[in-house]
Amino acid sequence: MNGSKHNDIASQGKSQENPEPHPRDGHIRLPNEVVEKLAQLEANGSQYRIIFAVWRRTLGWQKSGEWRNEPHPISLGDLAKATGLDRRQVRREVKNLTERNILTRQPGQRKSLVSFNLDHTSWVGVKLPPPTEHGLGVKLPLGGGEATPSVGGEITPSLGVELPPPPDTKSKLGKKPKETINKHTKETYIFIFDFWDSLKIITHKKLMDQMRRALKSALQNYTQEEICQSMKNYVEILNSDDYFFSYRWTLEDFLRRGLEKFIDGEVARENYRIREERRDERPQKGVRPKPRQERLHPIKRIDGETGKES
Repeated sequence: MNGSKHNDIASQGKSQENPEPHPRDGHIRLPNEVVEKLAQLEANGSQYRIIFAVWRRTLGWQKSGEWRNEPHPISLGDLAKATGLDRRQVRREVKNLTERNILTRQPGQRKSLVSFNLDHTSWVGVKLPPPTEHGLGVKLPLGGGEATPSVGGEITPSLGVELPPPPDTKSKLGKKPKETINKHTKETYIFIFDFWDSLKIITHKKLMDQMRRALKSALQNYTQEEICQSMKNYVEILNSDDYFFSYRWTLEDFLRRGLEKFIDGEVARENYRIREERRDERPQKGVRPKPRQERLHPIKRIDGETGKES
């Protein structure tokens, strides 16, 4: 009897008598292990709001009955609208979540392809709480014996229990060795440089020092994926007759002057789109406009004897 009543409620979904949302109307499925790790993730409220918005467009966007986690085209504007956050704050938080392997972003045709990384073992910033007894903050021993709490919450392990070596207090949490950072930065510079040359806007033979400085400055605010996506948006608008922007930058000039303008493809397309009422007046890109014809005046001849025009 109870089972049939439950089935009736499930079949009705949301109604006037039962206004609560029902999973039948759409839901998100997550492994319990991932949810448990999310409870230990060091993230602020804005970052969690962005994660929820990404879930809604990926894990909650199931077109078929098969469960899958696939990247979806999501722009910074989409996330700002979904969360109510400022676009600049969204950019900062998305960069942080991407660098910590919580979100993945890849350049797409118009928007970046974003997904939630279900592999929690690759996340950076998961705080593992120590086992406790009755919630008193007393660590349990790893083997036999007892653990004696002392002042400050520290314990004195019993004999035969081996604890890992203490962390290096001189190094910052999550900071990589200098050699690794330099190697990673150099590879990032080369990747972005080669990607720019592949677009064939203005190609460069060598990565110069001024380009490296411009790349270093750009990477302080944007990720490698965001910079490449901005370049793709720029070349799309540059080569299309639907937009009036036609200035060709060098790599250095683009990083310093154009990166911010094309970082959001939707905004850039709206800003540089040719309106219908002016479309016929503008020549196509790559075609030189016809020279302006000057008005020809009739030649006046003056009679040398009389001085009158003829």
